[in-house]
Amino acid sequence: MRKHLTIILASAAAVAALTTAAPVQATGTAGGGRSMVGTLTLGQNQSLGGTNWSFTESNGNLSSTGSEDRASSLQVTGTSAWVVYQHDANGGRAYCVLPGQSIPDLHHRWWQFGDTISSVQRLIGPNCFNFPMFLSNTL
Repeated sequence: MRKHLTIILASAAAVAALTTAAPVQATGTAGGGRSMVGTLTLGQNQSLGGTNWSFTESNGNLSSTGSEDRASSLQVTGTSAWVVYQHDANGGRAYCVLPGQSIPDLHHRWWQFGDTISSVQRLIGPNCFNFPMFLSNTL
């Protein structure tokens, strides 16, 4: 019984460590701060051209990073899916992006989501659950 309880407590501690909020990382290049859990990179221009901002944690207000309403492309690396939102505090239209997925042109007529991302949320795990998804190939 104690052995099972120890295993359960260790598992709970590992999950807590993965979900603990940490300061958002926003960098000027896509190469900085990659995370195995998941990194969302927003690109100022199509196909991640121009300035890039990388995030390893959720951020409910991108205005402090300089990336609010400026993304024209995105890419997700690592093992977590991400949700991008039209408004601050995870409001408005939302799309989920799967691990390994890239959207080279958020302005495309299918999405019409370029220059509108104001908050981002890292999901626990690789699934989008009930969030609408971008249907796109990788870059």
